[in-house]
Amino acid sequence: MRWTLFQRVMQKLVEIRELDPRRDATTYAEQLLARCPALFAELGGATALPAQLAARAIAEDHLREICGLAEHVVALQDRTGHPSNEYLVRLLALAYFSSDHNVVADDAPAGYGMVDDCMTVIAVERLDAAGRLPCTDETMHRVRYMSLALSEDTRPKVERILQRAAGFARACAEASEQSLERVTLELIEGPPERFPLPNGIPLAPIDSDTLHHLSLPPARLLEAEAGALTIAFDDGITLRRSPTGELSERAQA
Repeated sequence: MRWTLFQRVMQKLVEIRELDPRRDATTYAEQLLARCPALFAELGGATALPAQLAARAIAEDHLREICGLAEHVVALQDRTGHPSNEYLVRLLALAYFSSDHNVVADDAPAGYGMVDDCMTVIAVERLDAAGRLPCTDETMHRVRYMSLALSEDTRPKVERILQRAAGFARACAEASEQSLERVTLELIEGPPERFPLPNGIPLAPIDSDTLHHLSLPPARLLEAEAGALTIAFDDGITLRRSPTGELSERAQA
């Protein structure tokens, strides 16, 4: 048996372990300001000092999350205690993670290209056996906060990937053991260069709560002061980032 998928995963982890949040945050912040200028419009635009300080804070947070991927990826590879349907969905996240041809190019500077991989791993790791995200507001907050790095054209593409992964997880819950094992073997031995979902198991509809938790609406920074950020999303959710990096939700005024 060829372990191609796991070999690719290990290669990608080597790249991640070379990142350093403090060292690479400046370059990451420059990418963020250039790719997502609308995020900073209410702070005076991407050249304003409040916007640049906010971008630096977000960059360090994102890079810490990305650098923490190794632990989550190792957990996704472990089949212990996971039925075949759950394990296949976890492998699907690893296939996306290890691909060089996903939504945000992995060769973007300072780990910026890993933002969509990170979101996928966080979300899939928490899907239950029926393809629901029984969230955990904390998971939704982390995914949405990472989505700040997505440009207007990449954000809906990543949203579709997350929601399709949930639909695939739900379909796997109803698939035969034979189908699950066949697709699992195919995914391990020959992971796709790009990211089609595996053949043989159709998508299933997902529940409205999971659809909402995995939605990625546009966002804008309302306030940035002393390390605290207020981020408003177009669906009415507002996140607050504390000066020490904790995320919480508050009602919009």
